[in-house]
Amino acid sequence: AIAVTAVLKPQISHPAALRALDDAVLDSYNNLQLYDEARPLTQAWLAQRDPYGDSALGYYTHSADLLRSEHYDEALDTALQPIVFSTPNAPDKLAHCYAVAISAALGLRDKDYALTLYAEMQERALTWPTEDPTFVAPFKQLNEHLDKLHRSMNTPEPPASTLP
Repeated sequence: AIAVTAVLKPQISHPAALRALDDAVLDSYNNLQLYDEARPLTQAWLAQRDPYGDSALGYYTHSADLLRSEHYDEALDTALQPIVFSTPNAPDKLAHCYAVAISAALGLRDKDYALTLYAEMQERALTWPTEDPTFVAPFKQLNEHLDKLHRSMNTPEPPASTLP
């Protein structure tokens, strides 16, 4: 996708198509875990977009980068921006922003807030993103908190879905 977009970009003039192309490049770098290459693209994305748009990609990549650097407060603040401004029709990558926010809350040792965010995520029918390895350990920690909560309430409700 990255090589193809370099060829296509000079031939495209429609703003929506250029945004989609930029999203594809940023998402590709992030999926390939080429975070150093993704950082300047993320900054450019954030400078050009709003938290209430149809995509939360830049907020996700930036907040996940902060999370990996253990800047939990900043990661939480950044991830919450598209969550707060989102409409009932969730923008692309909103589930990823929820995962960052939950992970950051766990990093801040605020399990109650993490559980509240997870319940909200479920209410919105968003699923935990499994393709980003950043979220594996926090998901395990979240499941442990859910197990404890359900055991203390004596409810047979299972924990969050398992990772493949």
